[in-house]
Parts: sequence; C-alpha cells; structure tokens
Amino acid sequence: MKVSFMKKVSMLLGIFMFAASFVLISNTYAASVGDQLTSAEPGWTRYDDMNPFIKYEGSSWEDIKTAEANTVYARTGHFTQLSGPTSNAIKIKFSGTKLRIIDLHWDNRVNNVNIEIDGITSTYNPSIGKNQYQVVVFEALDLPPGVHEVKLTTNSISGNFSLDAIDIDADGELLDPYTPDHLGATPGDGQVTLNWDEIQEADSYTIRYGTESGKYTDTVTVTKDTYGNYVVPGLTNETTYYFVVTATVNGKESVRSVEVSATPQATLEGAAALNVTIAEDTVKVGDEFIAAISLNRVSGIYAEDFKIKYDTERFEYVGFDEVEGFKVYNTTTDENGNIRFIVASQGEQYGITGEKIFLNLNFRAKAVGMGDVSALYCRVANTTTEWNLEGDACGSDTVTVELADVLDVNHSGEYTLVDLAIDGYYFGRAAADTDTINHSADQILDGNINDDDLVYIVNQMLGNTNYTPNFL
Repeated sequence: MKVSFMKKVSMLLGIFMFAASFVLISNTYAASVGDQLTSAEPGWTRYDDMNPFIKYEGSSWEDIKTAEANTVYARTGHFTQLSGPTSNAIKIKFSGTKLRIIDLHWDNRVNNVNIEIDGITSTYNPSIGKNQYQVVVFEALDLPPGVHEVKLTTNSISGNFSLDAIDIDADGELLDPYTPDHLGATPGDGQVTLNWDEIQEADSYTIRYGTESGKYTDTVTVTKDTYGNYVVPGLTNETTYYFVVTATVNGKESVRSVEVSATPQATLEGAAALNVTIAEDTVKVGDEFIAAISLNRVSGIYAEDFKIKYDTERFEYVGFDEVEGFKVYNTTTDENGNIRFIVASQGEQYGITGEKIFLNLNFRAKAVGMGDVSALYCRVANTTTEWNLEGDACGSDTVTVELADVLDVNHSGEYTLVDLAIDGYYFGRAAADTDTINHSADQILDGNINDDDLVYIVNQMLGNTNYTPNFL
C-alpha cells in the first residue's frame, strides 16, 4: 500500500508533536507530598540526615545504615523507637523559601509528627502502609525569604520517629541551629558589653575576641545564663575589638556567630554634655543661622529627650533639619520659646560615642541685641539604661544681632511709624512694583512685601531710642 507524500508529512508531524508534548510534560513535572523522590529536583538541594547541622535532641537516636540500593537516601537515616511519651526532637535551621522533609511512608512509623516553622506548627503522618522509601512526607513552598527555624517533635507513644533527608532551595543554605544570633556589642570605658539571643539547649557560651578582624587572641567561657549582658573588661580605650560567640550543646561547640566590633571610649564621670553651638558670633537682622545640637563625652547613646529655650525677642524659630541616621519622633511645639525634642538613632551604626552633632535647629534674627539658645534639660539612654544630664551639662550659646545692611523704608535714617505705614501701603506687592528710588520697602530682601517686612520694621521701631513713643 502506497502512502502519499502529504500523509507521510502529517504522520511525521503528529509523531513530533506527541514527542514534544511528552517532553513538555516530563520537564514540568514536580513532586508533591506522598511521592517518592530519590534525588532533589531542579531548584532544590538535598541534605542527608547525617549532616552535622541537623541536630537530634534527646536519647536513643540510632543511625540506619544499609547497603541496599533504592532504600534510604545515601544509605543512612536517623530513627528512635518509641515505647512511651518522648521529648526527642529534630532541629533544622536554613535560609531560603522552601523545605521538604524526606522520610519513609511505612506502617511502623509514628502516626503524628509536629513540624514547627518559625513558631507556626503543622502536622504530618508518615505511618502509611504502602511501605516506601524516600518519600516527600511534608513540604512548605512559600516561606518568606530569610532564615527559618524548624523543630520536629511527636505526640505518638509508639512507632519509629525518623528522618531520612531534607531538601531546601538550591541557592539556600543549611545553618547551625545552635549558633548564637543577633550578637551586639556596646562600648564602654575600658570595656564592651555583649548580648545575643539565648540558645535554650546551651550548656555554656564561648566568647572569642581580638584587635584584628577574624583573628581572636582571647577566649572566655561563660555560663548558659550569660546571654543577656556580658561585660568584657580590661580593654584598651580607642582600640577596636572584634567579637564572635559560640554555644556548646552536649559537649559540642556550634559554628561561630557573625563577627561584631566595638571601640571602648574613656568617659569622665559627670562630664557628658549636651552642647548648643552657633557658628556665628554676630548676625544681622533678617539673617538665618543654625544652632547645632550635639552630645559630647558619651558612649553608645541611641536616644535623647531634651528641651531648648531661645530668646523670642531676638530670634524666630523656623524649624529643624535632621542629621543622617537620627530622627525626631515627637511633634515639636514652640511654647513661648520652649521646644521639646525626642530623637532616636536609626541603626546600630548611629550610636553616639565621643562627640556627634545629631540635630540642627534653624533660627532667624529679628531684632538688635544679644540672645541665647540654651538647653533646659536632657535625658539620654544607651541600650540598657537612661539618665539625666544636669546643670553645666546642659549647654548654651550666644549670638549678637546687628542692624542689617539696608536703609529704613523712607531713608530718613531711623525707623518710625511712617516706615510701617509705607510697607502697609505696599503690602502684598512684589518689591519691583514699589517706588524703589524713594523707598526700601523690601526690608528682608526676599523680593516681596509681606508680614516678615512689617515685623522687622516694628522690631526696629521698638529698638529706636529716638522714636518718641518709646519714652511715653
């Protein structure tokens, strides 16, 4: 029987599409809970139960070791045979977004496993009679990016509680669950205070430190209750020290924590101060100037609560500028020249040690004379305590206001009510729309005639000893 050319083409095309469909289906296949999975799928990495970062807590854990092919992964597994309630647990810590537990579906397994991930508990049941190795018994696929802590326990009182392997993201990382997290270091005078998260199973902690990053010349072992605040004494001020901490659990030391550093600083008792610094000695009426607020002779300060007072006759408060790493967190209200500020650092790197400007206050000079910007009180805090800076520790600074380099409005040589009247006449106009030959209506030189000009004129009138009403 002869087959036409077109039929041959049609048959070949059909075969090709079938093959393509088969390839597509096999490439998009993904295992799910209950499936046997003898190796990690693309996008995953498998870790055997013997990995030292998988921790088995409690007693009577045994290693499954077999030479049989196609049974437990890597021919090893962990199990404990229960004959009553148990406190045995398995701990896992990893970075990534997904996790699979690989174990047996077997009729001799426990019928309940609690899996706690970052404090949220689910359960699964591996006691299924199909008796199959290397099965996906649990999976979590949409965890938020970051580090996750996992704990396996059981409420069963009989059967084998076991683990064969785990799969996590291919670009994730299996971590030591006994490594102390969030190590912090606060410098003091000749010392550094360390704190870290508690490892409940720890028998003790070991602190290593030195003056070069990654090189630790000194070691101290402390009790399991010392995770909160441990002071490393006898350090040299102005020298940077680097610290790591490990936990010892059941005689085995964990991986080292991340390294942190701190630089002890000498602090004189009662010498810490809140300073107010104005760069200029003299300003002219209408000029703006800055009063810089700083702490001096302090160590590891992260929050400040203080009130300033300024001369309302000489100055006008026009606002504040935040310094990088510091933020004002209260609503600042000017109450007759008194303003309160509550400021906090935004990160460990912005703790104040030594001397640091952390806020700038803006003022405008409005009348001739000498005036002060002063701190009335100040309270500061490090991460463990807070205290007041009192008396001379609350600083102040002075600036003298002089007449501006501008004529009075009608060029008479002094400020009187006529100057105010002229600006009242021009009020709301642009300076260019006034009689600029005979009048200097724009007294503050901002291009417009507004309240600021009239306020300036009144202040000059009040300071004019030749203005008759001033003697009434």
